[in-house]
Order: sequence, then C-alpha cells, then structure tokens
Amino acid sequence: MQTDAHVPPVSVILPVFNAQATVAATLQCLLNQTLKDLEIIVVNDASADDSLTVVESIARKEQRVRLLSLEKNAGVYRARAEGIKISRGEYVGFFDADDFAKPDMFEILFSNCKQHNADIAVCGVDCVSDSGKFIHHKVKFKKDKNVTSQIFSGFCRKHFGTGALWNKLYRRELIETYATRPFRWRQDIGEDTIVNIGCFLDARRIRLIDKSLYEYVMHPRSTTQILDKSSAFCRMMQAYAIAVDMYKDKGVEVLEGITELYARQLNFSAYRISSAEQLRDCEELLADALGLLAEQYPAGLACLVNRGFCRGGKSRKSRGLLSAAQKKLKQFLQLRT
Repeated sequence: MQTDAHVPPVSVILPVFNAQATVAATLQCLLNQTLKDLEIIVVNDASADDSLTVVESIARKEQRVRLLSLEKNAGVYRARAEGIKISRGEYVGFFDADDFAKPDMFEILFSNCKQHNADIAVCGVDCVSDSGKFIHHKVKFKKDKNVTSQIFSGFCRKHFGTGALWNKLYRRELIETYATRPFRWRQDIGEDTIVNIGCFLDARRIRLIDKSLYEYVMHPRSTTQILDKSSAFCRMMQAYAIAVDMYKDKGVEVLEGITELYARQLNFSAYRISSAEQLRDCEELLADALGLLAEQYPAGLACLVNRGFCRGGKSRKSRGLLSAAQKKLKQFLQLRT
C-alpha cells in the first residue's frame, strides 16, 4: 500500500474529456502495466458525459488511480498541468483517454531512463484502428540509441519522431519546468510540441527505444481529424507564435530552430490551404498570432516563407525575404490600429 511519503517511480497523467466510451479500457490498460508501482492521475476536464462516473467507479477500487476533477473545461494542456502539480513520480509520462499501450511500456521506458541516466526516453508508436488492428508505424526507430549531442536541433528536424508527449517518459524536474507554464492563449493543437521544445532544449541525454510500445487509435473524433485545413493552419501559426513568445529569451539560434520546426510542420498536407478565402473564418485568430510574431520575432515569418531554412539570414534571398516580411508586418499592424 502506498503512503503519502511514498514516491512512485512513474506518474502517468491522463486527461479526460467526454471519453466515457473509451476511458475504462484505457485505464485498464494502464492498470495492467508490468510496472505495478505506477501512479495514474486522471484529470477530468469538466466532462459533460459520464466520464467522471466511470473513473470514480474505478478509482474506488484501485488505489493507484488518483482523480482530479476540474470545475470548468480548461483544455488538455491545462488539465495535464494540473495533474503534474499533484503527481509524485520520479519520472512523468502521459496518456490519451482513447489510446492503448503494450503491457511493458512504462517498465521499459523507466528502466531505460534509469540504466542510461536519460532525461527523456522515447519509444515507437503504432497507428491502430478502433478494433486495435495495426495500420502503420507513426514513429519507428531503427535501433536503441543514446543521444547526447545536437539534441535540440535533432528535435526541430524531427529526428525523434513527433512532438507528442504520450510516447515519452520525462525526468520530473524537466517536464515540470515546461508543462506547467501558462500559455498566452488556450491552445488545443500542437500544445505538446511547445512543451517539448523546452524539454529537448534542456535535456542532456535522450534514450531512443526501437520497440513500438504506444498504440495511437485513429478515429474521426480526434481534434486533428475534425479541424478543417484553414483552422488547423491558423491554430498551428498560433502555436508557433506561442513558442516564440515562450522561448524568445533563449537566443536567436533557438528561435531559428523553432522556426525550422514549424516550417516543416506547416508543410504537411493537413495545413496546406489553397486560397486566402479559406482563412476568412479565422482571421482574428491569425491576426493575433501574426501580431505577436511582429512584436517578438518578425524575422520568423520570413523564415517560414523560406521553408524555415534561413538560419542566420546570411544569404541575399534570406535578407530580401526578411526585409519584405518586416515591411508587410508593419503594414499589417498599422491597419489593425
């Protein structure tokens, strides 16, 4: 039996919002983990369905499940932040309320962190159907590997897979620093990447694991599936602006790396728009993002236009893009005032 003084090796944060159909199975998956000394913190984000009732029923029987219920819906980022604040684990992991994992996922992640003194352990991810049928690899590493150099640049170039939190295990001090900071706006897309920018910037050792241990369930109910391309593009621009705002004091090289990261992200088909008309319904959101970029890092837009690859801005093309972007942003701000 755990006491208040007990420090579990791993805490897993599970935000829940209107997940009554899936949360019981997901919780059972975590309870079945071979790492038995596991603290599972469920944060009910003011669900409007019976999610809370389902979790309460399980928590009454399982001491490893701790429940925190928010009075108002705060979004997945704030829900996770509140969960981290009450967690006790030496390492912290994350899980989504409609996904699954191999039974030894957290035992493998934790043992690799301890054995290799890693700040972050990262495993492979399989995309599966609602029925659990394998679809394709979302993240896959060729071999187990320790990474101790060029960690931040590697993250920005997606050498470690996606920016998601849920296939990683973090040293508590590292994740606590960056996953509890307030964002300027509520951000419900790309919030994981914003957190990971700081984590991979400060991490000194990353452990890559070649096994696919996390199962990402693909279904049409997810936020990324529901958002149309225009909304997804504008929200990703907003995420970029938040990242610039959060890490602007880290120096120009970090901002250039962040810009390269988002240039790659925005090149995915999910964010490609074919006309300015598509942006009409989210102009206010986009204006706020561009306004913040103009204030904090006007060079960033020039680098995005140049696909993010204008590190240092030394080429004639980059200098031209930079000048044009700054001019356009000044015009934009004048029109808003």
